[in-house]
Amino acid sequence: MPLLGKKTYLSVFVFLLFTTNFFYAYAVIQNESIETSNPIINGGANFFSKPIYADYNNELREQNPRSDGLWHVDTPKLIKKLKEGGITTYAFLIWHSRSDWDDLRLEFLPAAQKNKINVWVYLTPPIENNPPPMGEKYEPYGNDYMAWFTEIAKLSKNFPVLKAIVMDDFTGDQAFFTPKYLKEITDGVHFINPNLKFFPINYDVSMSPGNSKLLISTAFVSKYKNLIDGIVLPYLDWNNKASLDNEKDQILMNHDILNGIKSQFIVSFPWNRSSNADDYSSISKTILKDYYSINDLRNFKFRVTDDYTGLTNGYHKLQILVNDQIIWEKDAAENPANAEYVNLNLLAYIKNKKRFTITARVYEKKPVGNFGINVNWDLPPGNWQIEEKGMFEGSGEYYKANKNTKIPLVIMIYAGGIGGWYPSDEYLYEANITAHKAMLKRKNIVGIIQYALDKTENSTQFLIIQKLYKKWQ
Repeated sequence: MPLLGKKTYLSVFVFLLFTTNFFYAYAVIQNESIETSNPIINGGANFFSKPIYADYNNELREQNPRSDGLWHVDTPKLIKKLKEGGITTYAFLIWHSRSDWDDLRLEFLPAAQKNKINVWVYLTPPIENNPPPMGEKYEPYGNDYMAWFTEIAKLSKNFPVLKAIVMDDFTGDQAFFTPKYLKEITDGVHFINPNLKFFPINYDVSMSPGNSKLLISTAFVSKYKNLIDGIVLPYLDWNNKASLDNEKDQILMNHDILNGIKSQFIVSFPWNRSSNADDYSSISKTILKDYYSINDLRNFKFRVTDDYTGLTNGYHKLQILVNDQIIWEKDAAENPANAEYVNLNLLAYIKNKKRFTITARVYEKKPVGNFGINVNWDLPPGNWQIEEKGMFEGSGEYYKANKNTKIPLVIMIYAGGIGGWYPSDEYLYEANITAHKAMLKRKNIVGIIQYALDKTENSTQFLIIQKLYKKWQ
């Protein structure tokens, strides 16, 4: 049941009516086109003044059930392990048991406050709560996230170590968490505690290239940038889970997207549509050489990802052109469904030209009868313009880089594995080392969090993270 009923909202509204901020507050309620500055700034800078070294899930539980028949979180043992491991933040998951909420508010939060361990409350979205894991509903507030967020905000006033709310797998429930609904929730939170943060979990576009607008992308940032205080990115090579080859590139690319350094160009060519040779969807911008540094011209960095996983080649070509000259090309069937991170030296192609045009496009080498594809380009910012021909007309979408946006990024490492895959100790070590190097390189990469770290006695995983976290603090 929601904490705030209609009478309470009416009282708040009447209160606002007699404040100097009424006209602004009323406008925000009636017209969401009025944007506030990023809540990262509104909430104060102290939250990110120190690097975050965190853990999530795989909580330690008592060996025997209590009188209610439930295995409760073993708070003393969990707190002890967190302190031993140099873990300064713990994301407490509400999901495994009907006792989780009471264990959090009655036992874990008081202990964390006493031991100066920061806490994030980790919630799951409706898509993960049907059927719920803990009984008749997601205890205690079900899918009433206004109630969840409000009660957590109230707890944070009593326990200042409660710093943030995290929402799992935000990608799949954006139809539920619309900007309008999320704004209502976060406005309610900030009315109680302006410093309480909200971090959704969201993924790299390589996880599902055909759904790039829902994943960490310029389109996503455009939609939610004023409603979130940061993003938790679970790093993974989605085509080869054991590989760390693209970890650095993936982390830095997502940082650039969240900080307004990348534009997005999406081409969606449907199945059951024919095309002709030389059809295309392209995006171009004209560059005046004198307005760009030599370093920018020497390092034209982009990423392209497509969702084709088959072997049929010779049809869809992904290309970069300078003044109609192809300087880079990839067949959609090459390296299927993998992200390509490319750095081109444009100086080799422009020579004495002071003005030139650079183009990214999906081009039909040969006609197709039924060959759908979704392609996502992450490109440097600029005044890009779409041009299309033939059956590709209407297939392209462009999202301009979100200038002046700075959204902090926390990197999640899959210590506990995912989907039947479990990392080696070497993987866990190297993945954390790379994430930490990225933190040192980009100040808006603010922390690392382990996914389901093994915290049992004699865990080699725990010893690795203990050594690294204590070394870095």
